[in-house]
Amino acid sequence: MMDPNLERTFRGHKDTVSSVAFAPGTPMKQLVSAASDGCLMLWNFKPQLRAFRFLGHRGPVHHAEFAPSGQLIASASQDRTVRLWLPNARGESTVLKGHSGAVRSVSFSKDCRQLITASDDKTVKVWSLPSKRFRCTLSGHSNWVRSAAFSPDARLAVSGGDDKLVKLWDVATQKHLRDFADHDGSVSKVLFGGDGTCIASCSADRTIKLWDARSYQLLQHYPAHDDNVMSVSMHASGMYMLSSSADSTIKIWDLREGQLLYTLHGHQGPVTSSVFSPNGGFFASGGVDKMVRRRVLARQLRHACFSIAEPHLCALLQSSTIYPSSLAQVMVWRSNLDSLVQTGPTEELESTPRPSEVGHGTVRGAQSGAPASRPRTAPAPRSTSAGAR
Repeated sequence: MMDPNLERTFRGHKDTVSSVAFAPGTPMKQLVSAASDGCLMLWNFKPQLRAFRFLGHRGPVHHAEFAPSGQLIASASQDRTVRLWLPNARGESTVLKGHSGAVRSVSFSKDCRQLITASDDKTVKVWSLPSKRFRCTLSGHSNWVRSAAFSPDARLAVSGGDDKLVKLWDVATQKHLRDFADHDGSVSKVLFGGDGTCIASCSADRTIKLWDARSYQLLQHYPAHDDNVMSVSMHASGMYMLSSSADSTIKIWDLREGQLLYTLHGHQGPVTSSVFSPNGGFFASGGVDKMVRRRVLARQLRHACFSIAEPHLCALLQSSTIYPSSLAQVMVWRSNLDSLVQTGPTEELESTPRPSEVGHGTVRGAQSGAPASRPRTAPAPRSTSAGAR
């Protein structure tokens, strides 16, 4: 199995990258990132197309996500609002107002008919789409709610926050079904894995936990990182998991064997976000060091060419620890995880770029990346507004 390799870098953000997400579809065409600089960046992989900067929020943007249809981007902000953006050059948006505190996360249902948001006002709210109307509030947390997500069929929802609880909800009846109280620290991220029968969460207690959504039993416990685990993402196959942490590392886990596959080094500070692409052929990461790294999972590294006039840039990118600009970066990586499992059409970038300037940032090719280690042994599984009433 080949180690992940650096393939591409985008630059544009001016503060902590808080979230990264892929557009659905093959070949891979777009990636969105959100940051504490108050903006979203929409990155186009085709080098002839410039990147777009979306402005509108009046505070740090904590989370951004593409709709499964690819026709909308949702963002959640410190300014207490959610915005729904059209992913094009005009960047038109609709504002959803209803929370009385910062909105920490936003997520679409798989059928794109609902939206769920989590907030510092200790509530989770559900919205109807495409009407953009407030539907209901799920109340029960005693502290900030940092993450919420639907099950694949949208019948259930899961949430987690600073009260150290993971809560399971029945969306239709708005009833609280279960508390999972196994974490000893605030819960950073929650999601349903695979076909929706598994719930995953990560926490400031440095662990990742997986529960059975039907029996409510703890399935796996991972003492995953040396610091706060800030993000977790499931591979489309349900067989692999991605995690990132304040310890500056990203890890890939084999859930069938309960083993660690890779520990990835490269970020110079906490890694706040990491996410698999829809088919799992790629993954992206972003952190406090003002870099977003995109790690690509495929069979072969496609090397980009540098111009002879820029040998210093080639050397800088090969080191993967020194960068020619203080602007935040989106970096593309590749490995061969998709050779182990196939979940759909092989994901590829729309084209391989030459070094070129794009929009408000830069896209450049790269030849090698930050070190990745694969352990011999691994831990055992143990501005129209719509308001809410």
